Amino acid sequence: MNNTINTKAISVTLDKQGLNYNIEFLPETDSTNAELKRAIHKNQAGPGSIIIADSQTQGRGRRGKTWYSPSGEALYMSICVASPKRLSDAPKLVIAAAVAMIRALRPIVSVKIKWPNDIFLNDLKLCGIMSELITEKNFCCAIIGIGLNLYQTLFPQEISNTAISLKKAGVEFDVNRLISSIIWEIDRHVKLIDERFDDLLSDFSASSLIIDTPVRIIRADSVIDGIVKGFDENGLLILKAFDGRLHIIDSGDVSLRRNLHENHN
Repeated sequence: MNNTINTKAISVTLDKQGLNYNIEFLPETDSTNAELKRAIHKNQAGPGSIIIADSQTQGRGRRGKTWYSPSGEALYMSICVASPKRLSDAPKLVIAAAVAMIRALRPIVSVKIKWPNDIFLNDLKLCGIMSELITEKNFCCAIIGIGLNLYQTLFPQEISNTAISLKKAGVEFDVNRLISSIIWEIDRHVKLIDERFDDLLSDFSASSLIIDTPVRIIRADSVIDGIVKGFDENGLLILKAFDGRLHIIDSGDVSLRRNLHENHN
C-alpha cells in the first residue's frame, strides 16, 4: 500500500470526480488551519484551497489543546469551504465533517463519532476535527481541519492509553486514495447543511459512540454526569443527568464513564 502523500495523484483523482481543489503540501508549518487562515487573509486562498503538512509545530485541537503532530506519522489537513448560508449554522460544519470521515473510512474500517468532533476506533481516538468561520470584508468562508492518525505505533505517555492509529489497529490503506475520499466526502456533506441537515444528523446519530451511554461532561463552570439521550435539531447534545434533570449541552469535554450508572444507583 502507498504511504507517501502525493498531491498530484490526489488532484488527478478529484478531477475525475469533478472537483477542482488547489492542494499545497508543506514539509512543516505551525498549524495547517493557521497557515490556511493567513493565506485567506492575504487573498491567496479561498473555498477550494487545501493545505496538507508533513508535521506541525503548534498543532491545535478544540479548546486550545495541543494536537500531537510528528513528521510522517499522520494526516494534518485543512480545507477551505464555502460557509453555510446562515452563519449561525457554522457549528454544524463539524457534524458534516464527522459524517464525511465515517463515510471515507468505511471501506477500510468501522469507526464511531464521539460528540462533537472526534472519530474513535476501538474506544480510542483516531481523528480530531476542527472548524473555524472566517469573515472578511467582502466574503465569508470556513476552514475544516483534520488530524488523522495514520502510522503511529507509539504515542506520548499522556495519550498512550487513549489514542490509536490506522497502522496500530492493523488497517491497510492507500494514503492518497484515502485523502481523496476524505476531501470528496467533506465536499459532498458540507453542501447538505443548508437543505438536508436532518439527514446529516441522522447519520451522525447512527454512528454515535455515546448515545445511551454514561458520560462525564466537563465544562468551564461545572461537571455533569449522566446518560446521553441523543442530539437536538441543531446537533447539541441532550444529556439526562443522574439527578433526573435534562441538559442541552453546546460545548464541553465528554469522556466515557461506563461504570457511572452503577455508581449513581
